[in-house]
Amino acid sequence: MFRKAIFDDADVIIVDNTNTAQREYKYYVDNATANGYDVVIKVFDCDIATSIARNIHGVPELAIHRMHDRFE
Repeated sequence: MFRKAIFDDADVIIVDNTNTAQREYKYYVDNATANGYDVVIKVFDCDIATSIARNIHGVPELAIHRMHDRFE
C-alpha cells in the first residue's frame, strides 16, 4: 500500500507500524524522500504496562519488553 501511494502521488502517506529501530523504517524514509516527499516521524511513546494493556494483536508480553528495550 505504501509503494502504491507513492506511485499514485498521494498528498499524504501515513505508515502506522511498530518500527522500533531505524533500520525498520529506513525503507519508508528512503523511498519517500527519493520520490520528493517530506518525511515527518512521529513517536507515540508509552510505558510498557500501557503497551501491554493496549495490545490487541496477541503479541507476547516478553516480545513487547524486547521491543521497548531496543527502541531507537
